[in-house]
Amino acid sequence: MATINLGSLGSVEIGRRLKANLNIGSGALFDKFSDLTADLSTESVGIIREAVDNGTEPRLRGSASSEVHDYFDKIKSLSGKMGFGKDEMNEYKKSQDYKRQQMDSGDMNYESDEIATIDRDTGKKEGVIKLAKGKDEGKLVPVKILEKSEIYLEHDGSEGEKESKASGEFSIENVSTKDRLWDIDLTLKNIDSTDFEEFVLSIYELAPGEKEEKTYEVKEKAAQHIDITEFISTVNDPDTESYSLVLDQDNEIFYSIVVTNITDETLKNVEIIKVIPDLFERAKVLKGKAEEGDFDEGKGIKWVIEELKPKAEEKLELRLEVKVEDKDTKVRSGKIYVKYTAPISLSGLGIDKFDAYTNNAFYTGFSETDETPDKYECQFVFENKSEYLVRLVNADVYDINNESTKYVDVDPGEVSPLPEGAKWKSNIWEYQAQAGLEPVFKTKVEFFVIADHQIATEGIMVINDVELAVASIAGELSYDVEELASFRESTFKVLHKVENTGGASLNEVTITENIQDGFLPPEAEDVLVSRNGDEIDAGDSITINSAGVTVELKNLKDSVTFEPGDVIEVTYPIVADKPAKTVIFISDVLYQANTYPAGKPLEVRPEVIEIPVLHVRKRLIRGKEITGLAEEGSYEICLYVVNTGEFALKNYEVADKVPENFEYSGLSLEPIEVTKEEGSDILKWKVEKIEAGDRFEIKYRLSGTGKPSDAQESR
Repeated sequence: MATINLGSLGSVEIGRRLKANLNIGSGALFDKFSDLTADLSTESVGIIREAVDNGTEPRLRGSASSEVHDYFDKIKSLSGKMGFGKDEMNEYKKSQDYKRQQMDSGDMNYESDEIATIDRDTGKKEGVIKLAKGKDEGKLVPVKILEKSEIYLEHDGSEGEKESKASGEFSIENVSTKDRLWDIDLTLKNIDSTDFEEFVLSIYELAPGEKEEKTYEVKEKAAQHIDITEFISTVNDPDTESYSLVLDQDNEIFYSIVVTNITDETLKNVEIIKVIPDLFERAKVLKGKAEEGDFDEGKGIKWVIEELKPKAEEKLELRLEVKVEDKDTKVRSGKIYVKYTAPISLSGLGIDKFDAYTNNAFYTGFSETDETPDKYECQFVFENKSEYLVRLVNADVYDINNESTKYVDVDPGEVSPLPEGAKWKSNIWEYQAQAGLEPVFKTKVEFFVIADHQIATEGIMVINDVELAVASIAGELSYDVEELASFRESTFKVLHKVENTGGASLNEVTITENIQDGFLPPEAEDVLVSRNGDEIDAGDSITINSAGVTVELKNLKDSVTFEPGDVIEVTYPIVADKPAKTVIFISDVLYQANTYPAGKPLEVRPEVIEIPVLHVRKRLIRGKEITGLAEEGSYEICLYVVNTGEFALKNYEVADKVPENFEYSGLSLEPIEVTKEEGSDILKWKVEKIEAGDRFEIKYRLSGTGKPSDAQESR
C-alpha cells in the first residue's frame, strides 16, 4: 500500500483498500478541502467517509482507486511547503502529466551556462537556469520492467503442446554515489494481468546504490509482439503451398518466412533461426540477409533484423533440396526459433507516474538597497544539490499577508530539467519591509527526480514444424482379352488398380483412359469403383465422352480416405465396334494422385498394352470315338477337336450326351457343367486354348445295359 503523509492531519494508506489514520473526521475534512471534495464522485465520498469515521478498510474498485489517491495526494500538496497552492490545482494536474514522462538520456546539451526561462502567461523572462561548472547532464532513476516470455506455437499459429509462459522483474535503483532518494511514489498500470497486489508503490527511501526489486508472475495469457508465418512449397512454386514429397526424386522446396511487428513500438535484435533437418541439403538464400551455420538450436539459417519498425514486416526466402528413398522416412520441415527485444511488456504492465525527492535547497536571498533603508532586492533560488536530473514544476513565493500577491510563479513546463548541481534563479523583485524588519514570504515548491522507464520484453518464440508427406503411387492396368476378332462387335473389360504406396494420405486420385476411334466407351452406370474391394459411390466423379473415361475422386480426406496401402480399383466394359483386321487396340492410360494441400501431382503411366485385331476364321475337326473294352457293357469314349486352322481356338466349348441307362466314370477332364435333357446327361467342358495344328482329347469310361449306339450321338 502507498502511504500518503498529510502532516498534522495524519496519514492514509491506499492500495486495493483505503486505511485512514486521521485525527480529523470526514465532515471536517470535506469542509476544509471543499473545493477538492466537490470533484469527488458519490462512491468515493462514501468510501472516504467509511474509512475515516468507521475505521474500516473499504475496498477501492475501478475509477475510485485513482480518484481517492489523487484526492489525498492533492491534500498532501496543500499541507506543506512541498506541493502547490490552493489556487493551483490546474498546475497540480499538469505536474501529474510530467510525472508520466521519462527520459532515455540525462544529457540536456545546453548551449550556455545560463538559460533563460519564460513565463508562459506573460511571455517575459521569469528567471534563469545557472549550470554548475558547465555541467549540463544528470543521472536518471532507472525504473525497470523486464519481462521474459516463451511462446510455443504450432505451424498454423495455434497454441503448441508445450505451455507458453511469461514472468517479470520490476526494480527501482538509486544509481547515485552520494544522494538519497526519498518519498518515492510509483503508480503502475494494467496490474490485473500480474500478481501485483497494489497499483501504487511507496518507498520511504533508497540509499545510494540501493535497489528495490520484485519478481512477479504474468497471470493472463501474454499478448504476442511478433507474428511469424511460414509458407512451404514442395513444388518450388511461390504461389502453390504444398507439403508432399515425391519418392526417389530430387524435391526442390521453396520456403518463405514473414516476420511482422504487430506492435506500435520498434522491436530490436530480432533473431530468427530456421532449423534445417539432416536430410536437406544445398540450402540457398533467395531473399534477405542470412547465414548458414551450426547453432544451439541445430544446423540452420540465421537471420538477424536489427530493428523492426512498428507494423513493418520482413521476408526471408530459401530453397532447399531433399531426396527420399524410403516411403516410411519421416521428413520434418524444420522448426523456427525467434528471439527479440520489445520496449513494452507482454503483460501490458506499465509505469503510469513516478516521483521522488532528492538532495535540494530552496531559499530567498535579500539585499537591502544602499539608497533606501528597509527596501530589499529579493531573489528566489532553487538548487539541485544532487547528481540527478531534476524537474522543477512549481515555485511560488507569496506575500506572507496576502496570498493573492505573488512575486514568483513558476508553472509546470516553464523550467527545463535541471542538471547536476544546477540552480534556478528567479528575477529580482523589490520589497519594502517595515522599519527594522526583514522581509518574510511564504513559499511553495514542487520538484521531482526524472526517471528512465526501461520497459522491455526478452521474447522467445518457437514455431513447430510440420511433417512433409512422402507420397507415392503404383498403378496396374489389365484387360480380359489378348486379341480381338475382326469385323465382329465384341466387348472386353478393363481393370485399373491404383495403390497408395507412400507414407502419406492422398486426397485426390484421377484415372484417365483415352479410347481410340473404333472403340466405344461404357455408360456411366457400368463404371464400378471400389476401395479395398468395397464398392463406393463415385457419383459425379465419372466423366465419359467420345474420347474416353475419366474417374476423378476428390476430397477423399472428407469421405473415402486413401491411406497408405489402400487400393482403388475401377472396372468397366469397352466395345470393339467391328474393327478391321489391320487395327491394334493400344492402351493410353494415366494415373494421378495428390495430397492435401495439393503438391506436385503424382503420375504413373502403366506399361502400354497392345491388343491386336485378328482376322480369325475357324477350321477344325471335331469327332467322337467309341471303343469296346474287354469287360462286357464297358466302352471308352474319346471326344476330340483338331485345330486345322491358322489361329488358336480360345475358350472352346465341348459337350457330350450320355443316355440315362449308362454311367460314366474316369473322366480325363472334369466338366464345367452337367445338366439333364430328355433322359440324358449333358456334359460340358470349356477348353481354354487349342493351338493351331493341335489335337485336344477328352476321355471317359462308359458302362451300362443299353445299346452302345445310343451313346454314339454327341452334342
